[in-house]
Amino acid sequence: MKLRLTPLRAALLLCAGTLAATAASIAGGLGSAPGWLPPGPAHPLATAHVAASELPQVSLDSLDAAWHTPLFSPNRAPDQSAQGPSADLAGLVLTGVVVNGDLKLALLRDASGHPLRVHQGQALPNGWTLQQLSPLEAQFAYQGQTRSLRLPAPRLPAPSRAAMLTLPPVTEP
Repeated sequence: MKLRLTPLRAALLLCAGTLAATAASIAGGLGSAPGWLPPGPAHPLATAHVAASELPQVSLDSLDAAWHTPLFSPNRAPDQSAQGPSADLAGLVLTGVVVNGDLKLALLRDASGHPLRVHQGQALPNGWTLQQLSPLEAQFAYQGQTRSLRLPAPRLPAPSRAAMLTLPPVTEP
């Protein structure tokens, strides 16, 4: 039987020989040590030690102005409360909390809509004292009683029940 070498068989034989030679050279240690470049000069920003910057001190007036200024639209208004204010605290509603280092401040609104700021440990005009303050809650005490005011959790409006847009039937192109 005579074996005939076709061009396809010759190409496959050449490819197999090349792969065998590559595998043998890798097994022999060719390319085992990487050729690293010599180290260059150090980047000045990579070696500079940056000291931790302190937080800027912000005045209460600028925080108050930021609290009352619209963020995204000129007709922005606070969310309507789902539940009425607590009668124990004479109609006060917690509208915000500021916790910045040693500064702990509760932002309140009375029944007439006037804003009121109270530091932790400070008493309200009605006698209630702000005892503890967390990011979502303010705890007040008065004559042995304690009451908490929580920030209202705004809810998204219900999805629309309107019918989806439908196209009229077209019989002719």
